[in-house]
Amino acid sequence: MLESVSDTTSQIFAKKVNRWTVKTSEITVTRLSYDKDDLPIAPPSKREEAVSVIVQLADFKMHRLWRNGELLFEGGHPKSAIAITDLREEWQCHHLSPFDNVRFNIPLPLVRAFLDELGRAEFDGFECPPGTTDQVMLGLAQAILPYLVSHRSPNPLFLEQIGLALLTHLTQTYGNQHFSSKRSGILAPWQERRALEFLTSHASEHVSIVELAAACQLSRSYFIRAFKETFGKTPDRVHVGGVATGCLPCFPPQVGAIISAPQQAS
Repeated sequence: MLESVSDTTSQIFAKKVNRWTVKTSEITVTRLSYDKDDLPIAPPSKREEAVSVIVQLADFKMHRLWRNGELLFEGGHPKSAIAITDLREEWQCHHLSPFDNVRFNIPLPLVRAFLDELGRAEFDGFECPPGTTDQVMLGLAQAILPYLVSHRSPNPLFLEQIGLALLTHLTQTYGNQHFSSKRSGILAPWQERRALEFLTSHASEHVSIVELAAACQLSRSYFIRAFKETFGKTPDRVHVGGVATGCLPCFPPQVGAIISAPQQAS
């Protein structure tokens, strides 16, 4: 059994580890890194109705992981390895080597709402075997890194698309969800005009996909797909009056494919 961790030990861990955080709508993204092997055991995770998806940005040679006080894993992970932990349980890690990872904290109600919108009410959680590597998740983590290590304010359109890509990939790959590959619909002519008018009038502002979708009287996920089918690109890449609506980094190809792919329930 795992012994309890003192407040002092928790403070030492928090002080030593480098931490950067940004919030993408309801999803919190955190980068943690440390370049030595002298850390005390980490404090236990806070129980909540959420999952934590951890992506290794570099090889992680050695650690021990406990779930509800019982040793679950001892060993290392390569770069691009991911782990999905159910935060309704208690997790605790002892980092025994240098590490660098990105963690996506995703509320389970958000996952269920996303699937409900696509007509997928059945969801029993995620299954991700130890040692799984995932280049799409690595690409998503790398795409958001510039915002984690700088003080720049992220563009809401970019962050919302990161969140949509994340939910789409995780639910299909690890959540036993299967979406049709059929082409989804396009915007009606009045919706095309409304979308471009809205982008033009707010070209210098931070506009969210939710606002754009509401202007066209559509749900967020359907709007993104219909916009892509209509204009050939996602909302954040449209140029209005010769100026891009957002100066955003390019997504890696494997991530761009997830964002632009239709996600229509069969």
